Amino acid sequence: MKLSIDELTTERQWRSATGYTKEKFLNLLASFEPVYIEKMGESIESIKAKSPGTSSINSCEELLLFTLFSLKAGLTYDNLGFVTGMDGSNAKRNQDFGISILKEALQAAGVAPKREFGSLEEF
Repeated sequence: MKLSIDELTTERQWRSATGYTKEKFLNLLASFEPVYIEKMGESIESIKAKSPGTSSINSCEELLLFTLFSLKAGLTYDNLGFVTGMDGSNAKRNQDFGISILKEALQAAGVAPKREFGSLEEF
């Protein structure tokens, strides 16, 4: 992937690219990776080692960076793909998958916003 965590050297860059400081990103990653492994049955690195093809995203760290960046930047899928080195359809699939993992990670950590209410009092 063309985006790299190594290129984020200041807190301003971290917040600009992801909406998080580096410390908060790493805390979120600690919740994100176990959800990925639970959903897929193994780590991205293990899946990649078994795959004969190349992939744009090679770790949970990259998937989380891509997901947060895609939400923060608000680019079209074609432009998002161009910026990250994948085609637009893969950018869409990777974003959708990353968001699903992110939602589960936030729910598991108990910090996801409540989306549905059973009554006015509950709201």
